[in-house]
Amino acid sequence: VKIPKDLTNIEITPEGEVKGVRINGDGKPVKVGQIKLVRFLNPSGLQAIGGNLFIETPMAGAKTEDIPGSNGLGVLAQGHLEKSNINIVEEMINIVQAQRAFEMNQKGVQAADEMMRMTNQLQRG
Repeated sequence: VKIPKDLTNIEITPEGEVKGVRINGDGKPVKVGQIKLVRFLNPSGLQAIGGNLFIETPMAGAKTEDIPGSNGLGVLAQGHLEKSNINIVEEMINIVQAQRAFEMNQKGVQAADEMMRMTNQLQRG
């Protein structure tokens, strides 16, 4: 979307309409563009190129392009930054649980190894 130089009070609606007021106009907002959102079948297949930018690859699969707020797509929020989507306490608990599960599996393998060692000694002795 290109913003004309004679536009002020730029606004982006939740539905992606880009509006502004012309400097020498009547003071009413004028629509100058439309931002669209794209959903990919496999977002993990997109290729990161840096700066939070991604490019489409065949691995990303089919894409759906539409205006924000339609067909299950999200809406836009002007002037907002997305914060982290994780709960740090919950993630720390998950890490501890995963570590405990790993330790239990490790002890099970050690016990099986010890039983195999004892079995080999009985066969030799």
